[in-house]
Amino acid sequence: MRSLRKIQVKPGQRILLRSDFDVPLKTPEVFDEFRLKAALPTIKFLLKKKVRLIIISHLGRPGGKIVEKLRFDPVARLLSKNLGVKVIKLNKIAHCSLKPGQILLLENLRFYQSEEKNNPNFAKKLASLAEIFVNDAFAVCHRNHSSIVGIPQYLPSFAGLRLEKEVKSLKKALKAKKDLVVILGGAKTETKIPVIRSLIELGAVVLLGGIVANTFLAAFLGEDKVDGSSVDKKRLCLAKEFLAKFDSPVSFAQIPGQTTRIWLPLDIVIGFPIKEVSFFPNGESVPEGKAVFDIGQRTIKEYTGLLRFAKAIIINGPLGKIEEEKFSQGTKKVLQAAADSPAFSIVGGGETIAALEKYKLSDKIDLVSTGGGAMLEFISKGSLPGIEALEK
Repeated sequence: MRSLRKIQVKPGQRILLRSDFDVPLKTPEVFDEFRLKAALPTIKFLLKKKVRLIIISHLGRPGGKIVEKLRFDPVARLLSKNLGVKVIKLNKIAHCSLKPGQILLLENLRFYQSEEKNNPNFAKKLASLAEIFVNDAFAVCHRNHSSIVGIPQYLPSFAGLRLEKEVKSLKKALKAKKDLVVILGGAKTETKIPVIRSLIELGAVVLLGGIVANTFLAAFLGEDKVDGSSVDKKRLCLAKEFLAKFDSPVSFAQIPGQTTRIWLPLDIVIGFPIKEVSFFPNGESVPEGKAVFDIGQRTIKEYTGLLRFAKAIIINGPLGKIEEEKFSQGTKKVLQAAADSPAFSIVGGGETIAALEKYKLSDKIDLVSTGGGAMLEFISKGSLPGIEALEK
């Protein structure tokens, strides 16, 4: 992957930069600046070169139509404020007269159906705007979109500083192999099963929580044991098939240092009223009409204890219903343990990052990833379409 640092840029050259400005909005302004701030080092690096900078990105899922509330006007305002430079916003894809050191931000790429369809003519039109392409949007590098895999076919292409940092950090964590502990929570079981498979083959230890854990508990113990809880029923058969083919043991979190590679919660928190249910050793079930909302205290103790043995830690997805404080203890204590650990740590996924910021732990994590889905796909496949496009 060719790095932005290796570009021989001349002042006045036109650079097309694919950034990631898919930020949450609270009309009429940006609600969370995390992704925008992550893009600033690359933008500042290029501005120092006195280039003519054209930035493209997407926002939300407008489905190929113009959606007024998904326009880039608030992003342009905030970007101008952060850079101390006027950002010119253009509502269409077209050439614009720029002076060296000026920035042009084009309107939301997903207003065009051709973007997500990876239309070659659309990619060629975007490429015609500049002399060099820089991709700094790690979060969408798993997408076969025009601005990710199409443009590199027509321009000399390089990885931005943020994209380079994300890839290097993930490779570093994965090199830890059997000393890597990965905690997977949240939902989207279908995207996490391939990740679990790759991690087990690598030798890593995987700890499960959230709906992912509920689904595996239902597959491992029987659906009646977690009756009434959020389970990905469409992927239940897939989880059963996965466990049936799995050679190494699957177990409840019991003894740190054991050979188990997939760990399931041994106790969970249900509501209402709030109480804990112990699957091991008591063999209890979730009572009828109740549901799982968090991992229990014994599971928290074992999960956080295991993190002390890790050389690298990856966390993606909350372990409970974190929007309610009483069901956020599992996520909070696991994040705290990762922050306190000397291990190299990576945290990704929107909800998990929100929790990290809420508990003021972001500065203690080595990499807060801009891409949850992209991060998981990189772990499972070892690369991404957007990265491969830059390598060709």
